[in-house]
Amino acid sequence: MPAIWPATLPEYVLQDGFGESLNQQTIESQPDTGSPKVRRRYTKVVRKFDITLQMTQEQKETFESFYYDTLNGGSLTFDWVDPLTRAAATFRFRSPAPKYGVIGGIYVRAQFTIETA
Repeated sequence: MPAIWPATLPEYVLQDGFGESLNQQTIESQPDTGSPKVRRRYTKVVRKFDITLQMTQEQKETFESFYYDTLNGGSLTFDWVDPLTRAAATFRFRSPAPKYGVIGGIYVRAQFTIETA
């Protein structure tokens, strides 16, 4: 059973730094003659999100505990809401590991990549 995104962490992502991409669903092969052959590679569509969150220092500590302890260094799945549709979904962290930037005062900007599991 997946872990659940902590309620004390931000629910909404920042527009600046957000991105979504689909994985390549097809594979092509070139026969000796004629057009390339194209076939579907995967049956499941995996959506990948580049996420940026603004959080306080206290939320950063919660996030790190969630990432390192609850998710075993980001290797386990977790339930959260889809950043665009707001529907419940299961995600996993992808490389690279989360990184931080200082916004000012008590706020930091966390950036990471997740994908639907």
